[in-house]
This record gives sequence, C-alpha cells and structure tokens, in this order.
Amino acid sequence: MSSRRPPPGLIAEAEHNHQALIERMAKAVAGARLLLAAHDTEVEAFAELNATLSRSDPRIAIALGAAAIMELAKQPDQGRAAG
Repeated sequence: MSSRRPPPGLIAEAEHNHQALIERMAKAVAGARLLLAAHDTEVEAFAELNATLSRSDPRIAIALGAAAIMELAKQPDQGRAAG
C-alpha cells in the first residue's frame, strides 16, 4: 500500500460519501447473509455475490470493497489470515 496522501478531491469525495457507503455496505452484508443461507456452500454464495458486483458500477463495487476492508481493519485481529 502507498503511504502517499490521496489527492484533495478524493479526500473530499470520501468525506462526502463515507457514511452512505457504510450504510450501503451494511445492506450488502445483510444480502450476503441471505446468500449464505440460500446456498449450500460459502463458495456458491461468494460466486453469486461476485457475479452481482461484477455487473454493477465498478466505482460502487470498489468503494464498497474499500469500506469493507476499512471496517475489518478497525476490528482486532482474531486469527484471520494475513495477506
């Protein structure tokens, strides 16, 4: 990961959209839970979610991914696999 600061315009956009993205991510997590309940395996649920996100606006999918990563990063490490 880069240690450079993002451009000011990107920071302003993130400040403007941050809460809405967190709320959208919460809805996406609820949807993912429904997928997990509907499929026999986590891999099948993941494949469906991945297919859905691949058909959406890439900027939204990227922003949701970034929001999810930041939320996970704020949680204490509980033996999750490290990259």
